[in-house]
Amino acid sequence: MLIKNCKYLVTQNTNREVLENVDLLVENGAIKEIGKIEGTGYDASDKIVLPGFVNCHNHAAMILLRGIADDLPLMQWLENKIWVLERKFTPNIVYAGTLLACAEMLKTGTTTFLDAYFHMDEAERAVNDLGIRAVLGSFYLDFPTPETDKPFERSIEFVKKGNTDKITRILAAHAPYTCSPELLAKTRDVSQDLGCKVTMHVSETMNEVEKIFQQTSQTPMEYLHSLGLVNQNFIASHCTYLTPEECKLMQNVGVSHNPVSNLKFGYGTMPLRELLENNAVVGLGTDSAASNNSLDMFTQMKTTALLQKYREKDASECPAQTVLDMATIQGAKVLGLDERIGSIEVGKQADLAFLDANALNLQPLSKERLISHLIYSANAGNVTDTMVAGEFIKLDEEHIQESVKEAVYELGV
Repeated sequence: MLIKNCKYLVTQNTNREVLENVDLLVENGAIKEIGKIEGTGYDASDKIVLPGFVNCHNHAAMILLRGIADDLPLMQWLENKIWVLERKFTPNIVYAGTLLACAEMLKTGTTTFLDAYFHMDEAERAVNDLGIRAVLGSFYLDFPTPETDKPFERSIEFVKKGNTDKITRILAAHAPYTCSPELLAKTRDVSQDLGCKVTMHVSETMNEVEKIFQQTSQTPMEYLHSLGLVNQNFIASHCTYLTPEECKLMQNVGVSHNPVSNLKFGYGTMPLRELLENNAVVGLGTDSAASNNSLDMFTQMKTTALLQKYREKDASECPAQTVLDMATIQGAKVLGLDERIGSIEVGKQADLAFLDANALNLQPLSKERLISHLIYSANAGNVTDTMVAGEFIKLDEEHIQESVKEAVYELGV
């Protein structure tokens, strides 16, 4: 496929080049050539083309719980509302919820996401049906899940099925306060044996921090580090209450910053500056639509920039390019996929988002203003097309709507 005359091509390559009026040749799902190329093809003369966004933290099927348990503290939200409803989640419900979540992400420019949840075979089916790229983990903790009374064993079985062109399998431990030291040690060993990453909620709330400290006399990240989990295969989500000492443990460790979800629960702001100074690899995530309540990465980007400026009381903190990096190439690195996605370069997968360069909210538009516009002015409605592995995504919205209606009826909400 030949993509012609891209008005702006935001490469996110090493030099962060923005190219004007260039063509893009895609073959076998990958980018073969960038430049002026003979031939006809998809006209992108009124498009901003950039790498598809990478959402580093999600529980996709929970989108079916969007808007039914708002404005509650996390543990009250979980214990009194969410966990009660999640016990009713069947494979069909997870399939329908994941289908809806993937569709929303694709329509808003996200081409890769990490999903940690239950009934992951059905989540995988939804992912394959829509063609999005995904990193999938079957959730486990120290008590039975809606899927099985042996969630850790189920998670291992899921990882052992192996990766595909678009699906990477990982271990998904819930959190240090729901997993025993023995289970966390087993997680470390299996991760090493299978060569897979581990994702986990860490330091999301002050209650969690206090609970772990009471049990171990350590902060959560110190505790996990002492167990040998904090390494280049670890993906820590939230990390709202890390201390400066914990940040020093985070070199080459993946972190998912989920600013909107954290704010909705009334928590603090992640110490991004300290993490970056200590060479942590930080990407962005939405968390679930039950706690966000959207899967729109444009909102995450703008919120990230504004939050960090507020945190540091410095308008120069967390500039637009840094945030765009977190949503693309750094997010890809968090997931271990930066050799394949996250930037527009020859040899990488053609995972692309197309934005309307004529949109009124992006005017006046110039190369010099473009990155700023992407963070502070653009919105999900500016996305016109999304491509994954060289294929434009076409959604059967009627089928998705019907699946969701059936699932909501079955769930009784």
